[in-house]
Amino acid sequence: GTLYIRLFSLNGGTTLVADGEKDLPTSSQPSNYNPLQLLMASGDFAGNGSYGLVLAMNDGSNAAVYIAGADSALDTISVSFDSSYASFAVNQGAGISLDCGDLNATGKEQIVLGAQNEIFVLAAHPNGSYFLPVQMSNTYVTGASDNSDYLYSTSFVKVGDVDEDSHADVVVLRNFYNDNGTTALQEMVVNVLGSTDTSYDLSVKATIPAYMPEYTSDNPDWRRHFDLALCDINGGLKLGIPTHFYETNIVQPLVILNAPPVQFDVFNDTSYDICDVFNGGKNAGTFVTTYNQSTTNTDMMETNVTSSWGVGASLSGSASYLGAKVEASLDTHYGQDFSKDQNSSYTSTVTVNVGAQQEDEIYAIVDNYDLWEYPVIDSGQVRGHVLVTVPSPPQGEWFDTESWTAYSFIPDHVVGNVLSYLTYDSLANNPYMMKKIKGSLSNGFELGTGNFSWSLTTSDFTSSNVSETETFKLNVSATATVGGSFGGIGASVSAGVSGDYSNSNLTSHTSSVTSTLGLTVNLGPINQSLGEDQYIVTPYSYWGDNGALVIDYAVQPVLSAPGGTETWWQQRYGHAPDPALALPYRYWPQEGFAVQDPEKIYQTKEIFSTPSNPAPGDTVTTTVRIHNYSLIPTDTTVQVSFYVGNPGNGGTIIKSLTGDSVFSTPSYIPSRGSQILTFQWIAPSTVNTRFIHSGDFVHVWADVDPEHTMTEIHNGNNMGWSILEVPGIVTGVEGKAQVPAAYSLSQNYPNPFNPTTAISYKLSAPSNVTLKVYDILGREVATLVNGQQNAGVYNVEFNASRYASGVYFYRMIAEGSNGQRFVSVRKLVLMK
Repeated sequence: GTLYIRLFSLNGGTTLVADGEKDLPTSSQPSNYNPLQLLMASGDFAGNGSYGLVLAMNDGSNAAVYIAGADSALDTISVSFDSSYASFAVNQGAGISLDCGDLNATGKEQIVLGAQNEIFVLAAHPNGSYFLPVQMSNTYVTGASDNSDYLYSTSFVKVGDVDEDSHADVVVLRNFYNDNGTTALQEMVVNVLGSTDTSYDLSVKATIPAYMPEYTSDNPDWRRHFDLALCDINGGLKLGIPTHFYETNIVQPLVILNAPPVQFDVFNDTSYDICDVFNGGKNAGTFVTTYNQSTTNTDMMETNVTSSWGVGASLSGSASYLGAKVEASLDTHYGQDFSKDQNSSYTSTVTVNVGAQQEDEIYAIVDNYDLWEYPVIDSGQVRGHVLVTVPSPPQGEWFDTESWTAYSFIPDHVVGNVLSYLTYDSLANNPYMMKKIKGSLSNGFELGTGNFSWSLTTSDFTSSNVSETETFKLNVSATATVGGSFGGIGASVSAGVSGDYSNSNLTSHTSSVTSTLGLTVNLGPINQSLGEDQYIVTPYSYWGDNGALVIDYAVQPVLSAPGGTETWWQQRYGHAPDPALALPYRYWPQEGFAVQDPEKIYQTKEIFSTPSNPAPGDTVTTTVRIHNYSLIPTDTTVQVSFYVGNPGNGGTIIKSLTGDSVFSTPSYIPSRGSQILTFQWIAPSTVNTRFIHSGDFVHVWADVDPEHTMTEIHNGNNMGWSILEVPGIVTGVEGKAQVPAAYSLSQNYPNPFNPTTAISYKLSAPSNVTLKVYDILGREVATLVNGQQNAGVYNVEFNASRYASGVYFYRMIAEGSNGQRFVSVRKLVLMK
């Protein structure tokens, strides 16, 4: 005969969508005791979200397996059977049962066919628009001796994860009938079988023998009928409806080239450029750190920015067993960082030559993120959250650390100040280092009259036993935090999430260096006509905890032995402390750089406040780092006062919550060290019109040693200002606060979904917006948005609980006040 398959849409009526047919092989005529069986099941056999249909037919003596699949347009159905596994011998009177599931946690489902006392497992692979079974194993199930299962049930095999180990199990309910001629004992035998590898062989996990025995007449008409179902009786773990966040302008550094340490200082209006590198000095271009692109145009460094998922702290802490189950399930279905999704990552390569001389240089990618936070529900209660991060295609560029692009980067040194390049007791004590690649304090260069060079190649990774590929985390939390308080830049996202993902497995990116890597350091001679001004430079490299490949330096001025003649360093920096703010632009005019605003030279990155956009009456926390650029420590703690606005031009002094206006560092500041000071204050209403939310940025000024009680080397580096925001954290703008540059309609998430999904879109101008959902035949099934909306980012939920499984489309039309008309259509799949 002929097998017909038809696909219907039930939205608004029964409508034929597609059909297909297949001629069946010749079979024997079924008798009353051998009725024809035709069973169906569906499964994701390729692990890509596309479902195929499995059909099993039993003519009383043979069972055949067929697989059907629709094309991408859902208008044609193809049916096939594989000659090797088209026929299974079935004893007369035996029934068959069919189901699908992922037995070995590979993300691909297998076909499970029950026929008499055997369980057949068939694996499949894609072949055109449908699937063919290609591999089979079978397992004999004991405990059942009757062949007449078809009389009582065609559903005695079910597949599901019974023991919640992420591997689907096969549950078999078999009929046992013992006839002694007058009476009969009918009972059930339940077997749970499972597989933990890729062989598809099953082994018994559990058995319930002699289940519900009952004596009946030996008349077959009196036998009990049975059925089998698997369900979530205890209300296990589920993911609830997600909340969507949109974060923009996340800066992630990939390479940081710190400029070689040189010394420029001013005493009594006299400039001292001991390396002759500023104002076109003879050694300009000699002190340089270089990223060299290969002459063969082979990429030296490649970075993959990936989608990721992570479990919140509440699940990974006291309820760790729940977190482990969630992680196992996500890993099974999606893979870590969605490795089973080919479109989950973007690749960025660093290909431009650059040299860091009088400024540090950073190569970074700037990205936007969609974040989806799912509540994890256990027994009806929210136990924690799971976060999914989806990056947009990143934009990469080189920029120097003194540009506005690098405003979020707080270096741990000041270019032109040798004493700011710290020498740790061990280079491994650098708090921003994750893994040291090359460098040792015993292998430094003493600068004098000679030239020195140093390089980093891939062989240095091998000799240090450090991987050439590193994966870095994405830090997401509800509150902005600064790792280590200062000294870094990284992919940190402050969103309105419910969970804390700062210690989760969320991935920011994976960087790899190639055999063509070439990073070099060149150091030139110094001007020794000033005296004994030699100093020792130790270049070293490491993978930073911020996700970058870093070239850094440790510096030690050459000092005389006790009782010897003082060197230039001791004469200049060895007789008084020098408490100061880090002012990278302080000597720009003397160094030959143009400054268009006189206040620019007092700008610092060492003052930051949170919240970044306070309203009058808000409590503001301000933090500042005070340095001591001297060879001797301060005698006491260092006092600091703060102002809203320039204190020399009408600025208002800031008082803390306790009424203090003068604050002190926690303790004295050691030689070449620093101290961090933090206090809280109330944003005053008198400056309401000058706060950020009104469009006029406010400067917070700090005044070190305001009462001038200390003897210092310099006084010109005691005053500095920063914008009233948090420069140490790169954050985006959530929801409607961000005005996008263009219209866009995002793919719904999750997709496929059941029964709810979220759709986000962006408006670059006030617009009249319609967002509607249509079925496969183009009929409107839902209107999600219909009206005027302001520019911004929006998120809409579509609940399809009353619709049938299938493919739908959603279309957005936006008529902008700027005259622009935007139309976009996307497909979504409801899978119940």
